Amino acid sequence: MNLSSRFLKKETATRSEQPLQFISFFVGDEIYATDILKIHEITNYRDLTRIPSAPSFVKGVLDLKGIAVPVMDLREKFALPARPYSKFSVIMVVDVSGRIMGVIVDSVADVLQIDRADIQPAPKFSATLKAEFIKGMIKQGDNRFIVLLDMDRMLSDRELDMVESL
Repeated sequence: MNLSSRFLKKETATRSEQPLQFISFFVGDEIYATDILKIHEITNYRDLTRIPSAPSFVKGVLDLKGIAVPVMDLREKFALPARPYSKFSVIMVVDVSGRIMGVIVDSVADVLQIDRADIQPAPKFSATLKAEFIKGMIKQGDNRFIVLLDMDRMLSDRELDMVESL
């Protein structure tokens, strides 16, 4: 094994041992997290331009540096009761399957550094319960988990097409 391949092997091993970074946030009483690399920006909630005949979870578009960015409400996407937006409500501008979208959450909690070994696989649900956007679970304390969301799978292909056509 030559010097460069040994260095490459060590570099790869070191990267896989480094903690992963996530942004944690609240939707309702539950805490969720997503890969920090999916976040482009976090901004205070503000009024949006409503789009006629958009899916109900799409609350409108946000003007982000001259670009119209569709914004969805995770409360509605997760079938939670509506709650008025507060001073803590934020819009996280994220990458969803290569498309820039805003996601309204109740509040941002923290930046987490998690070792890969501490991420448990997503639980298996019945076919009627759609939870393909759950990437895994992070143990928090004795009896709680942080649900790790996969932003790329947050919307179905049909929903992505609907949002894209706005």
